[in-house]
Amino acid sequence: MAVEIFSVTTKKNLKKFVEFPYNLYRNYPDWVPPLKSEVYKLFDKKRNPFLEHSIIQPFIAIKEGKVVGRIAAIIDDNYINFHNKKIGYFGFFECIDNESIADALFKESEKFLIQNGMNEVIGPLNASTNEECGFLLEGFDSTPLLMMTYTPRYYLRLAEHFRYKKAKDLFAFHMDLQNPLPEKVNRIAERIKKRNQITITHIDLKHFNRDLKKVKGIYNSAWEANWGFVPMTEAEIDDLAKDMKDLVVPELLQFAEIDGETVAFMWIMPDYNYVLKKMSGKLNPFIFLKEKKNIKWFRLITFGIIEKYRKQGIDALFFSNGLETARKMGYTDAEFSWVLEENVLVHRAAKAMGGELYKKYRIYGKQLKEEK
Repeated sequence: MAVEIFSVTTKKNLKKFVEFPYNLYRNYPDWVPPLKSEVYKLFDKKRNPFLEHSIIQPFIAIKEGKVVGRIAAIIDDNYINFHNKKIGYFGFFECIDNESIADALFKESEKFLIQNGMNEVIGPLNASTNEECGFLLEGFDSTPLLMMTYTPRYYLRLAEHFRYKKAKDLFAFHMDLQNPLPEKVNRIAERIKKRNQITITHIDLKHFNRDLKKVKGIYNSAWEANWGFVPMTEAEIDDLAKDMKDLVVPELLQFAEIDGETVAFMWIMPDYNYVLKKMSGKLNPFIFLKEKKNIKWFRLITFGIIEKYRKQGIDALFFSNGLETARKMGYTDAEFSWVLEENVLVHRAAKAMGGELYKKYRIYGKQLKEEK
């Protein structure tokens, strides 16, 4: 029986789309089941501000009455307008190990993008570079951290079978906090702090929305030249604030101020995947409260420095202060992710702090038609 591809337009099919990975990954102990309520939110125009400027069209593959794969075609007007390129995404790809089924899913996704005027496609993005990105390329022997992906090794082959080519690799660095930072790093950080009269502050939960907007301003300024960047809207920042307020550890979201101006930030988050893995896709407040105190890893999600203050050592100061603070709070390991493969300065900084490259992720791309 041939595979059939269905456009997801009903609640019944959306349920099939959302539920499929929980069956697919039942024999993959390192996969972390997301909260189903959060997955449904991604496709709800009333609750997901990303959909104010974007379209996500999901598809499912059915064979012999069973779901055997899924994909979504994504058109993000903010990305298109910012880069002035008609590039769409594919995302939320999951599939059994079958090239013909994967081909059918990729073909349907590309068809949708072409019909809507896209000239290129990149992916997987779930649902943009501000969220989960890439197929796992190296590092299949451990659980992913918060907002990072875990995918089977054969996904790489499925993508390449349909003539997808590497667009960009993303790196993740591991740091063992049980090893103290090199003394040289601490000396440099202290010297920089005094020389530039830098003040390190933390996010204020009483003014959380205000302080998170500082993050947005610096992030959009500091990262706008990076590959794949798409600016976050006010509505997206507000939604992020609502989701993150109860999860942020104030001491680990730091700002650098010079002469009263906030010039940089570093965002560290505990690895709540440790807790999610124990909840099996359903929010359980009892498990959450019991297990969150046992989290020993954190993810250094991002940091940003306003351009005119770069190459002044603020990153070293952040690393020294942030990692030492986390170590004193009982965290044992850190992941710094993701980092673009060409960002050599950040690679050097991570390695100087004792970090080692231990995972890679791949984003694929393809030309769909010639630009006019």
